[in-house]
This record gives sequence, C-alpha cells and structure tokens, in this order.
Amino acid sequence: MTELEEKLLGAVEKFKAKIAEKPDYKKELEGWKRSVLIDSGEEKYHFLIEDAQVKDFQAGPMEMADIKIFSDNQTLIGLLDGEISPMKAYAKKQLQLKASLSDVLKIRKFF
Repeated sequence: MTELEEKLLGAVEKFKAKIAEKPDYKKELEGWKRSVLIDSGEEKYHFLIEDAQVKDFQAGPMEMADIKIFSDNQTLIGLLDGEISPMKAYAKKQLQLKASLSDVLKIRKFF
C-alpha cells in the first residue's frame, strides 16, 4: 500500500466519522450520488459517494467520473494531512478539479 492510498483510506474513515457525528452533513448528502476520480499522475483511485457513504474505493482509473481531482502525490498528501489548504493548492495550480460548482462545494468537505 502506498502512502497516498493509506492517507486516502484514512480520509474515508474520517469522512465516515464526520457523517456519524454531524446529522446535518449526512442530511445534506442524502440522495447525492457521485463518482470520484483522484489522479496524482503516478496513482489513480476512484470511489462512489452515495447517500452519505463512500463505496467501492479502488485503485485504478475511471473514465466517466462525475468529479475528477488532479494533483501530484506530495500535494494530495499535504491536503490530506492538513498541511496545505485546498484553496492554496488550487491557487498555485497544484490542484485541478473537474466538476460542477455544487459538486465542488460538497466534495470539499472530504478534504
């Protein structure tokens, strides 16, 4: 298991805990279904967020993802560790997102 995969799996667990602790957040994501691709250039992972749950986390590409996140391993690990903010990474063009604005606003809570 790579460091990035380990960090992503940790983020999934934090997401699950946040959903359990914050009913408002869970309610906001109920009925919402999106496929997500995270592409570091070196590694690719994808998963599904459906009804406030992360499902089917897998290594590998996904062609038709609703939300695509592009960055490098170092930046993604920094984001997941809280060492860099998503806005700072985006402003420095270290993070690229391909998604609708409403999806970006929801997925930002994942980081």
